Amino acid sequence: MPTLDDIPSTPSLVALKANDLIPVSDTSAGLARVRSVPAALVAQGFTHAFRIDYNNAELLANTTDDLNEVITLMAIPANCVVDKCRLVVTTGFTGLTACNVFVGRTADPDGYVASASVLAKTVVGNTGAEIDIVHELDVITASDQNLLITFDPGAEALDELTAGSLLVLVSLTEIADYAAITTAQ
Repeated sequence: MPTLDDIPSTPSLVALKANDLIPVSDTSAGLARVRSVPAALVAQGFTHAFRIDYNNAELLANTTDDLNEVITLMAIPANCVVDKCRLVVTTGFTGLTACNVFVGRTADPDGYVASASVLAKTVVGNTGAEIDIVHELDVITASDQNLLITFDPGAEALDELTAGSLLVLVSLTEIADYAAITTAQ
């Protein structure tokens, strides 16, 4: 089992980068384990990260012009709270003249990130109706919701993509997780 001694340290005068790893204690399996988590997730309050590249199997299978492709990122457990979502296009998608994405959940597919072009590097967050106001929360009580990203290729087919990569970062917490929080004594 890894310990804090197993994690290399960084000189104190070096700025953290988004992909630098931070040790976090994970007790979700009943035992305390140390996991390395990217600094961008910990420092900016995200709990989940999903990468989708241009050669994703679901995108490659879309050979019909002007046909949206919906990709399920995860099943959302009942009684969860989503308070932020960020779309980060790290490499612009090429091979199409237009391509927009939406991020949301089953009941509101663009509720977290409304239409955003992925043709160039960009960062977009919280533009959907569910969490577009500062400190707005989307409380999900039903167990039939999935976290979704929808690709809208315009008049072309998604299998024509030749490059591109994006990340979807989400802060999603189960309400029950708050029960185990201890307060300062």
